Amino acid sequence: MLGNKGAAGSVGSTNIIIGGTLEFNRNDLPASPFVEAANLFGAGSLKVTTGAVVLTADSSFAGGVSIASGALLGLGNGGSTGSLLATSISNDGTLDFNRLGNQAIDTTISGKGLVEFLGGGDYTLNKANGYSGGTSIGALSGTRVNLANGTAAGTGTITILSGSTLAAQG
Repeated sequence: MLGNKGAAGSVGSTNIIIGGTLEFNRNDLPASPFVEAANLFGAGSLKVTTGAVVLTADSSFAGGVSIASGALLGLGNGGSTGSLLATSISNDGTLDFNRLGNQAIDTTISGKGLVEFLGGGDYTLNKANGYSGGTSIGALSGTRVNLANGTAAGTGTITILSGSTLAAQG
C-alpha cells in the first residue's frame, strides 16, 4: 500500500511488476494528484482507495483495476502517454482519460462512477460497458469520443462540452 491516507508513500522506480495488489491510499486532491510515472507490468490488481492518482506511462498492466467512491484515477496528464491494458475497471469514483492523440479503450468499465474524457484526444470505447455514473466529454475543445456499440458509454447521463464531439460507429 502506498500512503496511509496521507501525502507520503511512493515507489521511486521506473518499472513496477504487479503480481499481487498495488494499492494507492493517499489523500492527494484532484487539483494536485499524486503522479506515478513508472511503467506498470503484470496481471495482479491495482486499487485506488483514497485520493487522486494519475498514471503517465503507457503501461502493459493487464490485471483488474478498482477505484473506490471518492477516489480518482487519471490516465495521462495532458500529454501523449498514459494508458493501461487492464482487463476490467470497477469504477465507483472518477476515471479520467487525459491525453492527446488516438486511444482505443478495450477495457470493460463497470461501477457507479463518472468517466471523463479531458485531454483533447480522440478516444474509442470498444467494449459494452455497464458503468452508471455518467460520461463527461471535453474539458479541452476538440475532444472526441467514438462509441463502437450502443452501451459503450454505460447507462448514465452523457455531457458533451462546447467544442467536443460524441460519435456513434457502425
